[in-house]
Amino acid sequence: MNTVYLTHPKANKRNKTSLGKRFAGGGAGDIHKLPTMPGQCVKIYKTEKDRAQYKPKLNAMLSSVPKFKSPSEGFPQVTWPTLLAEDNSGNFLGYVMPEAAGSKSLENMLQRRMRKHRKLPEHLGFRFTLAYNLSLSVAALHAMGHHIIDLKPVNCRIHPQKMFVTLVDSDGFSIEEKGNKRYPASQFTDEYICPEGSGKLPEELGVEQDLFALAVIIFRLLNNGLHPFQGSMPKGSQVTQIPEMIKKGYYGYGQTVHSTILPAPQSIHDSFPNELRKMFDQSFMEEDRPSAQKWCSTLRKYTDPKSKKILTCPVNSEHVYFSKSKGCGFCAVEAGVSLAPTRSRKKSTKKHATTKTTRVKPPPPNQSGKVIPLSSLTWFQSKTALWLVIASCLALFLWPVHEDTGNVATKTSKETATPRKETPEKIEKPLGNYEFKTTAKTKPLKKEAPRKKIKDTSNTEIPIKITKLNGSGFTLKIANLRTKPGTASPVLITLPKGSEIRIIGKVNGKPWLLVTLKTTKNNNLAGLDGFVHSSLIAKLK
Repeated sequence: MNTVYLTHPKANKRNKTSLGKRFAGGGAGDIHKLPTMPGQCVKIYKTEKDRAQYKPKLNAMLSSVPKFKSPSEGFPQVTWPTLLAEDNSGNFLGYVMPEAAGSKSLENMLQRRMRKHRKLPEHLGFRFTLAYNLSLSVAALHAMGHHIIDLKPVNCRIHPQKMFVTLVDSDGFSIEEKGNKRYPASQFTDEYICPEGSGKLPEELGVEQDLFALAVIIFRLLNNGLHPFQGSMPKGSQVTQIPEMIKKGYYGYGQTVHSTILPAPQSIHDSFPNELRKMFDQSFMEEDRPSAQKWCSTLRKYTDPKSKKILTCPVNSEHVYFSKSKGCGFCAVEAGVSLAPTRSRKKSTKKHATTKTTRVKPPPPNQSGKVIPLSSLTWFQSKTALWLVIASCLALFLWPVHEDTGNVATKTSKETATPRKETPEKIEKPLGNYEFKTTAKTKPLKKEAPRKKIKDTSNTEIPIKITKLNGSGFTLKIANLRTKPGTASPVLITLPKGSEIRIIGKVNGKPWLLVTLKTTKNNNLAGLDGFVHSSLIAKLK
């Protein structure tokens, strides 16, 4: 089949056109270029069963188009159907939609290593713009009563420079037709399903599912790719998979310390503004979550460099911080200062010792540009200072706080009883981020001049020599996947016990292995490679 006929339910005529090259597709259909329609493509369903199932849904989508204000560059916010495709006899084949040409997966913006590999901007301001544009598209769909359900990074395409967002696979959305008839979604992804959605079918989920998944993506964008239900579990814990952690409510990044799970050490959530932290807590600890429109109005302030909501760190021009009182979270992580609570190892004669948690405040931006000595943090250990901290916390609890205005209003039971439809005051245009720069206004820390006649190799990177291997194995316990061999290297991700890996090579002269993660239930991490200490790996023959 090389020829199709394009039409619209409200039109009486059809236009004949030729199919171009297939460039994408999945189990349900193949996506082809349309040589006669630049910027458009056509999805052709493979089976008669799928065509019969999707035809009424596509007709409903063409009669209930969300109101978008696409950017001048023509980058679509959603690959929404524009025409139907038929054969010569008038039988339904598929639909025409906009093409997000030159786009990349949002998945590539989640971690620094991915951004560097894909040559995407590093400044956090770009990720705020991306989060805003995503919220804008979701809000427009919700205003029409439509739900995405399977909202996840791989279903979002982005403009690599301007951070526009395109939601794809729109024929899988839950669509509301005029007259309150609904065509439900048919699939979802476990790691983005809300706690109350556990055990339910995709067609049973609605707007609250979208709001949970939206908050997860925003959290991952702003917090080094970490999933909000990913963290440090007690030794011997049997719960290691994210879907199970979501179901049990193991959210370790709240303003109140969780009794079971602690944040991952690479998290910078403690440096977030209070209004963002409150919105994340409401998203992951309650069922009445912030709307997509609420996310738009909140994130919009952080996308404008002139608002000074995010400031460039004077120590490292690639870092940003939100307030002097909370300091630069990126500097704290790189300095090895944990922003997360830590479990203290305390011996006890009892069968079960009470777990204590200590929260270390991130270092403030250092105006002098000097490295922050870790010894300066030891004052927390003194009894006097501990009582001062407790007294300060009580004072903050009793005294009203006016620094942030991000208090989220709680809806009444009457309001939550009916499905929410968002009605923005005006349809906003996606932001194209042109102003964020990676150079600080203040001069970055100057490098020390090299000593004369003496070779200083303390900062010289020693080449890593690796003997190639080809094996497989799994982690014997919780293990850190690092960017380089050595405990001083940054952690890419913390692997749970039993994670399957492929062994690529062995570091010469060091007990470290270069590994790649195999496909697991967490498909977002499949193919990620890094270094793990050999004592933590069990090799399979």
